[in-house]
Amino acid sequence: MTDAGRDAFFEQCLADFRIIHESPELVSASGALRPGFPGLEGHFPGQPVLAGAFQIELLTTLARRLIQPSWVPTCIEHARFRKMVRPGDLLKIQASLASLEPGRASVKVVLFRGGYKACQATLVFSTD
Repeated sequence: MTDAGRDAFFEQCLADFRIIHESPELVSASGALRPGFPGLEGHFPGQPVLAGAFQIELLTTLARRLIQPSWVPTCIEHARFRKMVRPGDLLKIQASLASLEPGRASVKVVLFRGGYKACQATLVFSTD
């Protein structure tokens, strides 16, 4: 996915999306979860909440800025979902490179809601 494609995904999910910091080892972004985002539907009828799969997708999309574009996610380690994420919530997303080896990278990712960890995981990417 290109940078433009990644940013388009973020802008579909998050109002006022912006990259706060970007270096070779750390990237962070912020935005408010759009009330009409399709990932809010169906999890709890009448009580929209961002599904865990979409939380991981937000984290994975940001983490891809730290690795080779051709690498694919192969494993999610130590995923923890701690807080509900609801429409309008102000989110901060952070990804930091934990390890980089030939053909393999681990990226620690955290999704913050209101200053508290809503979701965290280690994502593993590889060339195959």
